[in-house]
Amino acid sequence: MDSFKILKTQDGSATLFSKIFGESYHNINGAVAEAVHIYANAAYKTKATSINILEFGYGTGLNAMITYKLLKNENKYVNYTGVDIQPLSSKLLIEIGYKKLLGLSTKEYSSFTESWNETLTITDNFLLTKIRCDILNFDTSNRFDLVFYDAFSHDIQPELWTKDLFDKVFSMLNDGARLFTYSSKGLVKRNLRDAGFFVKRLAGPPGKRHIIEAQKVL
Repeated sequence: MDSFKILKTQDGSATLFSKIFGESYHNINGAVAEAVHIYANAAYKTKATSINILEFGYGTGLNAMITYKLLKNENKYVNYTGVDIQPLSSKLLIEIGYKKLLGLSTKEYSSFTESWNETLTITDNFLLTKIRCDILNFDTSNRFDLVFYDAFSHDIQPELWTKDLFDKVFSMLNDGARLFTYSSKGLVKRNLRDAGFFVKRLAGPPGKRHIIEAQKVL
C-alpha cells in the first residue's frame, strides 16, 4: 500500500496512483467513464459474436470487469487475456471498491483479481486469462480481434510504445483487428503507422480530447 494511493475520480469511482511511476492507473476525470468509453464500448459495439481480446496493462482489472458487465447478457463469446508484470494485491483491490460499485459477486470479483496464469470460466461465454509477464516478453500463438493498450504513458515507460513492440502486437492480430489506447501522442501514432496500422483519432472521454484507434488492414 505504501507504493500506492487511492484517489477518487470525478465520476465517483476510484483509481490508484503509483508513487513509483508518478502516474494514476486511470483518468482522474472518471475511471469508469474512461474504461467504458475507450475499451468496453469497443467490445460491445463489435459485430462479431466471438471476440478474442488482449489487454496490455491489466492493472486493477477495471477494463476487463466493465467489458464483462456490458457483454454479460449479450450474445457474444469473449476470450479475454490480460497481461501485467506486477499483479496488485487482493487487499489493495478490495479497498478500491470495484466489487460493490459494479455489483459483482464474490466469485466473479475473485476471478478478475486473483488466480493468475490460468484460464477461468466466469460464465459460459466469458473466459478470462491473466498472465503475469513483462509486456516486452509476452508471446502467444493466439490471434486477437481487439487490443486494449493501457500501459503507463510514453513519458513514464517509453519502451512500451515503440515501433518494435507495435510490430509484435501487429503480428498477434487477426486481419481487421483493432487496437484502442488512451494515448494520442504524436510519436505513438507514428510508431503505430510504421508498424502497419491504419490510425485515426477518436473523441476522448471526459477530460481527454482524443484517443487512438489503430486497425490492422492488409
